[in-house]
Amino acid sequence: MSLRGFPCGLVVGLALASSASAQVNLPSLLNLHGDLAPVRYTPGALDRAAHVQARLEALAMDFSRWGSQPYVLQGYVLAPEDWAVAGLDRPYGLPERAGARGVAVPAWGDDRSVALWRGLLHGQMPWGTDMPVRGTPEEAASLSLADLVLQVESARIFVEGERLGGDAPWIGELVAHAVAHQAFASHEAGRLDEIAEVWTRLGGGNPDLATCAASVGDPATTLACDARFAAGASILFAEDRMKTVRRLQKLAKKRGLSEATLVKEYPRLADWLADGRR
Repeated sequence: MSLRGFPCGLVVGLALASSASAQVNLPSLLNLHGDLAPVRYTPGALDRAAHVQARLEALAMDFSRWGSQPYVLQGYVLAPEDWAVAGLDRPYGLPERAGARGVAVPAWGDDRSVALWRGLLHGQMPWGTDMPVRGTPEEAASLSLADLVLQVESARIFVEGERLGGDAPWIGELVAHAVAHQAFASHEAGRLDEIAEVWTRLGGGNPDLATCAASVGDPATTLACDARFAAGASILFAEDRMKTVRRLQKLAKKRGLSEATLVKEYPRLADWLADGRR
């Protein structure tokens, strides 16, 4: 799986609690059936829907293997007009939770999605050198960037399902990014440095944890918060590699996920926390 090829109270950054997530109910959407990741999509977006389904299926298999229950993830692949009709809050081009275990993603790149990501990245788009089947390289890159967020949103579903939110809002977000990081390492290990570079560029605002512990609507701030948590997750992954999720689950079951527990197990987190509370 490749970003190029396949395009419990977490009220942090871009996350929305499942009870508050938008419910996408558009009769015009077509169905791409699947046992692990059914997808509803705008007519004309079958190729994109298949790419999204492949990513969600891989994540559903990971989550089912790592977790305590089977996971089925619902995808919605929407054109700009359907995005607006569905009543989604985020700008087109930025994935959004849709229902308890669903995520809405853009069906194709356009001027809006390119402008959105150019602004968030403060300049040139990454991953846009190849000529895509549809649209410009920058439009295709905006879909790959959306899939980066899709992976994190899906990881939040896992954290909620496994009750790994801990005793503070930032803990659930840190764990979600650790889950997403391990999934990237499972399927896109050769691109971890590229993905980390994107998070670095998105983290230019460097918000503190107090800011990130509130429900934030501004895309630049919320993605900067995601970048902060991605940096923390890399500390966990550097310690445990492909056993990161399992170790966090064991900690949650044995002692509960708290700041004291996490800092004891991962001493390097102390500096990360201090930087987040400067």
